[in-house]
Amino acid sequence: MSETLAYRLCPQCFRAVPLASKEWYCANDGVRLLEHCPKCRSGITSPYARYCVACGEALSEQTPKTKLKQPAFRKDEHV
Repeated sequence: MSETLAYRLCPQCFRAVPLASKEWYCANDGVRLLEHCPKCRSGITSPYARYCVACGEALSEQTPKTKLKQPAFRKDEHV
């Protein structure tokens, strides 16, 4: 049985460390590491995450809050 990997993430420099590590603060800038999304509390499952995979919330105030718009389909188009 494989476990889902989880990470802590620096909201300033995006440095990620495994949740199993004993690090609570970023070694680069001293900021408290995030363990979960500040909006929905979902865990961070990718060391490359910039947005929450559950709700889309930015994991940093430096990350733009704007989201890409979904393309609109015309009535005569088939998906």
